[in-house]
Amino acid sequence: MSFVSYLFSVFINIQKFVFSSSEYEIFVLKSVNLITFRTYPDIVQYNSLEDIPSDFRRILKLFPFINPLYFRIKSRQAFLLCLIEKNELVAYGYIQSWYAFNKKFGWLTKNGTMLGPYWTSEKMRGKGIYGRLLNHSIAISKNLPLVIYTNPQNLSSKRGIEKTGFNFVGIYRIRILFRILQWHKRINSN
Repeated sequence: MSFVSYLFSVFINIQKFVFSSSEYEIFVLKSVNLITFRTYPDIVQYNSLEDIPSDFRRILKLFPFINPLYFRIKSRQAFLLCLIEKNELVAYGYIQSWYAFNKKFGWLTKNGTMLGPYWTSEKMRGKGIYGRLLNHSIAISKNLPLVIYTNPQNLSSKRGIEKTGFNFVGIYRIRILFRILQWHKRINSN
């Protein structure tokens, strides 16, 4: 990452700090029969930044002041799951402490676990990898309910979430000012 692109990313994050507005399609999984979910031995779990290979950190943009997950992993409030084939990152996802989301999504639940974001390489999409990562995440998560959200236009992510058993809560527009004031509005609840 060049110095100019780093500065631009820092500027964008400062701008997001002042005001942000996003739409989220929110899903919740409140009870789990863990027998139906399994772990996969080929999914690697990284609990600290030092454990994550440096080339993966570059791909994931895990740099201070650019990606909030950098600090969440560093403070043990999140960990990373990776599916690696032939030394290539095929897919990844995060399991995060509710602490970082209580302000934004605290009206959903007082405690829980946030899943995501997730990503699958383009050439591997449509092969059930996202579902495997979600299944693995659910199987190793300890705090219920589990909350996950996606962009309302991301239909393939929505399908994977619904297949895994999450219940649709609604589509919400969430606005945040100075990361202190926040309000949400339900847009759709189909």
